[in-house]
Amino acid sequence: MRGGVQLNVPTALDDRRYPRGESTGMMHVHFDSGWQQFDGERALEYARSRESTSDFDRSRRQQLIMLAVRQRVFSLNAIPRLLSLLGALQDNVRTNLRPAQMRQLADLAGQFKDEDIRRIAIDTSNFLRSGYNSSGQYVLQPLDPTYDALHRYLAAAPVDRALLAARVPFQLQDGSGRYWLPYGIGTPASIMASLLQAQGLNARPGPATRLRVAQTQILDGSGGSAAATVAWLQSYFGGVVVPAAAPASGPSVTVLLGSDFTLKTFPAP
Repeated sequence: MRGGVQLNVPTALDDRRYPRGESTGMMHVHFDSGWQQFDGERALEYARSRESTSDFDRSRRQQLIMLAVRQRVFSLNAIPRLLSLLGALQDNVRTNLRPAQMRQLADLAGQFKDEDIRRIAIDTSNFLRSGYNSSGQYVLQPLDPTYDALHRYLAAAPVDRALLAARVPFQLQDGSGRYWLPYGIGTPASIMASLLQAQGLNARPGPATRLRVAQTQILDGSGGSAAATVAWLQSYFGGVVVPAAAPASGPSVTVLLGSDFTLKTFPAP
């Protein structure tokens, strides 16, 4: 794309073994953190580099490139011109969408604001664990072998705009010691807080507690002012809503994760 794209690189990237074209040689590519101007070749290098990081990190970088391209396309009002090229590209693109449907999708995409777009990665920091299959091949497996935890999370997206706009803060606490997680990735409360933050909710992990509950509780000290958020949390986590006194400080809503949730979402392998 003429003029390239602008991208805010979150973390410096250094790869001394990036493939050199179609040859078997390697080259050194480096990207500083901060705002960068990328032409097409530079953007591909940033998106494809894999030797010095992980596949999960690479997927996040590819998401950033896609968002940057989207911003550039709409800033140039280039959609009509791109649609006019479809005829020339028909031998290289396979789709069952008709041109009119593509235009509808493009018009719909143009209505989204940047702040409406969420980037969520399902990886070994939340719902997956790494392992090997019976043939000795490296594979990713869900922590919950029934896939119910993953299905529940994806079904909850996207969260209603009105709920996100309310920005009601809430915290999550571990009320169950009954779960299994790989060493070092966190606790059920910290993992779920991060996942809900990715959805745009104002979630955070709460302080450690010695309370142990079998059934998840949503402790509501908002006096009814957070009713919509509390209802959403109950629909997602299940459990019971418990009226509580307003706290002296911190969020007025707390999700106390019980073993009914943790044993299903993070069971022992």
